[in-house]
Amino acid sequence: MQQSTEVRIKGQLFKLRSGAGPAYVADLASFVEGVIDDMSRQSGSGSSDRVAIMAALKIADGYLQLRRQVEHWERTAGNTMSRLIAASDELLESEGE
Repeated sequence: MQQSTEVRIKGQLFKLRSGAGPAYVADLASFVEGVIDDMSRQSGSGSSDRVAIMAALKIADGYLQLRRQVEHWERTAGNTMSRLIAASDELLESEGE
């Protein structure tokens, strides 16, 4: 069941609906605000839109890198499973002879 949670990011109030619960939404808001603060410090004086876009790009970069890692691990696990199945099939066939 989704519920509404209010959070503040950089002084702006956002009312978000989520099934994950208020604590999770607060963690998300805190994470986003932290990235925005980092980008703001790194860029010096930039417009809030520019800083928000830079923060979004940094978050997206982290997400895509993790997604690629997971895809690699899935492929690796799939290949390993295929080899294990083939080896066990060969073992079973040789025992049956």
